[in-house]
Amino acid sequence: IEFLGADYEQIIGPQGKVGFVFSDTPVKVNYKVTKDGKEAFSKDYEVIVKGPFSSQGNAKPQTIPSMLQWKGGTGEFRLGDTVKLYCDSTKDFCDMLIADLKAVTGREVQVVNAPSEADIVLHTIGANISSFPTISNALQEEAYRISVTDKQVKIMASTPKGKMWGSRSLLQILKQTGGSVPCGDAYDVPRYQVRGVLFDIARTPYTLEDLRKAIDTMAWYKMNDLHLVINNNYIFLEEYVKDGHDPLKEAYTAFRLESKMVGKNGQPLTAQDVFFTKKEFRELIDYAKLRGVNIVPEFDTPGHALSFTKVRPDLIYQGPMGNPGRRSDHIDAGNPETLKFVAEVLDEYLLPDVETGKAPLEHIKLLRQGLDGVEEPGDIHIEGDQGGTGDMLAHEADIFQVALGTEVEQAHLAGHEEHIHHGAENTEDEHTLPLGFFHLAALAQEFLHLLILPVEDLGDLDTGEVLR
Repeated sequence: IEFLGADYEQIIGPQGKVGFVFSDTPVKVNYKVTKDGKEAFSKDYEVIVKGPFSSQGNAKPQTIPSMLQWKGGTGEFRLGDTVKLYCDSTKDFCDMLIADLKAVTGREVQVVNAPSEADIVLHTIGANISSFPTISNALQEEAYRISVTDKQVKIMASTPKGKMWGSRSLLQILKQTGGSVPCGDAYDVPRYQVRGVLFDIARTPYTLEDLRKAIDTMAWYKMNDLHLVINNNYIFLEEYVKDGHDPLKEAYTAFRLESKMVGKNGQPLTAQDVFFTKKEFRELIDYAKLRGVNIVPEFDTPGHALSFTKVRPDLIYQGPMGNPGRRSDHIDAGNPETLKFVAEVLDEYLLPDVETGKAPLEHIKLLRQGLDGVEEPGDIHIEGDQGGTGDMLAHEADIFQVALGTEVEQAHLAGHEEHIHHGAENTEDEHTLPLGFFHLAALAQEFLHLLILPVEDLGDLDTGEVLR
């Protein structure tokens, strides 16, 4: 009998080692059984990891997501007419927190110079604050503690993200109570490293204000990954062909970033209805980063690439296709000129600008998914999900995407890596993402739309263990 793992690896690690918990915590585990050369896998069993403080003091405050651990005290902390804040973070972060406290509590906020003078203390600690020996470094960066006495609320974290999530928990509690916090000690760390949604801003235009509101809502619920599709097009291009129309001239497509790229035919790459300047998009990335949200821009190629082929129709894929009606949005992954063209477009965002000396996407950390299929959460996403539908050889698309990443990396990004993401639909290639991902992403996008409105009504929600 072999222990396979737990749904809460922060509490029960891969080797079965159990971390300390404040209170009784349910964890699901499962096993692999081997007998006479045959294997079988168990169902999930729920076990209760016992904690010494389950029945003590105040009940755990309700937050979304629910805080992982809580040790209840007695009594409560209550704000006065003015909130006294000690904040040892950056000015931008402290200014944001001041504005949020004013909005949630309706009180003025006074910044004080010493923790002993404050009602609320935001404190950076250098040590690892996790009580779980199995926690990953990435999750540890998001951990925080909250300690509440009748005199003060103290939020402690070792990173900006930890302080951000701790402040969101405090704000959610204050939103519900009007200004009080039950005494006790909380420790929280995410269960999942990536908690995000995808917005296809190419097919559906969004304003910068829309995106900032979405980022604010994500941060409120401690979601940390916003995937933005930069270019895409109407997918059912065969409908144009069937009716005798040319989708290359008539089908809707959009590339939402400012670009200097213009084809010999006079066709600009940048969408003419809604687009973001390089400066605006860089500022949006900074806005999100301050709030603990990582922006992943997706560039679609070699499939869904009508924005590219309108600029360079000479690079349209001319090989065999399962659905020839969609030919116009497929750029030829086997043509060396295609690699040069797409790399030139990406250069605009990954290389320093002549005027400013900064790359528009300079804050983006790049990671690679190689052909070994090993993937890490990345900050730029090269997508070509038509590769396995019979429209284009998946292997050819794979080679193109890896070659594109290598080209950019070797030429311009010494010391960095690209995140090349294979997303071929309905393919047997083990390195591709199944179509179901996109359905889930669409559902997540609609879910976030719903979440944008109820933030003001959090006090009416019975949150329980929601989203934990």
